[in-house]
Amino acid sequence: MVAPAPAPSAVSSHQGALFVLLATCLFAFKGILARVVLGTGISVVAVVSLRVLLATPLYVGVALLLARRAPQAPSSRRARVEAMVAGAFFLFAAGCDFSAIDRIGAGPSRVILFSFPGFVLLIEAARTRAWPRRLEVLTFAVAWVGLVGVAAPEGPRALASKDLSGVLFALCGAVSYAIFLTASQRSMRSLGSVRFTAYSNIGTFVALLAALPFVVSPTDLDVNPTGFAWLTVMVVACTVLPFFLLSSGIERAGAGPASLLTLVGPPITVVAAYALLGERLTPVQIAGAALVLGSISSLKLSDARRARLAQRRLDLAGSTHPAAQAAPAGHARA
Repeated sequence: MVAPAPAPSAVSSHQGALFVLLATCLFAFKGILARVVLGTGISVVAVVSLRVLLATPLYVGVALLLARRAPQAPSSRRARVEAMVAGAFFLFAAGCDFSAIDRIGAGPSRVILFSFPGFVLLIEAARTRAWPRRLEVLTFAVAWVGLVGVAAPEGPRALASKDLSGVLFALCGAVSYAIFLTASQRSMRSLGSVRFTAYSNIGTFVALLAALPFVVSPTDLDVNPTGFAWLTVMVVACTVLPFFLLSSGIERAGAGPASLLTLVGPPITVVAAYALLGERLTPVQIAGAALVLGSISSLKLSDARRARLAQRRLDLAGSTHPAAQAAPAGHARA
């Protein structure tokens, strides 16, 4: 008897985890390229605004191209609106993030912003009326402690003397990004990851247009060719491509597991900054990165073990089913 194929849910979950990890690696290099772009004299406001303005046509173009190759069922207006609202939350999270970086610095703001997986677990628990798995909670706690070592190796005193408004901006960014991730999982059930990515970024684009008159002056959009070229690279390689990968990963793996996997982002950024920009890498940061990677790896190994056990039970159930035993018996009588 031919062994049955692996359970689609397990295969899909593994694919989703791979997509999220690839997206996280590309997103991690966004900070490196952003420093290069800012070093050419382009303002932070211009980087945020032009990134959205350049990326949105690419999102829509890719979605239309894929739709022609593989037509999908029509989507409801409600699903499209929900995706666009999720995109507005993403822009709000990005704005809060940059405001926090401006007030309390990149390291301390990372520590607070990357508490968003905890908020995702809480939102999912409230939505499903079920406590999150203990292993997921433990993984988040251990990884977050490691993240403190990576992003703020000087410890809790990194936040003690910081501007309270910056701390609140970072916290609002974490909550907003958690809402975006959980809302995206719901919208993708009816839209799929590609259409969700297109509609959510249209929502980001519309929200940006509404905010531009209040946050951007004409001088902010005065860019130089070198900076614009690096900005284009950042948009394609560290924004559009990883966003499609992240959406596909969330669709397959779920918002909770996907949010935990993104915790490997800051260690990748710190190591890349050390290798490419010559920034300092301390023993505390190395230990913190090892703690993050070790906790996430333990979670994925545990998930893989559970998937193998579940598949083994299915195989055993199939081999003991009366219909599975009928064919050998008939063959013996023949």
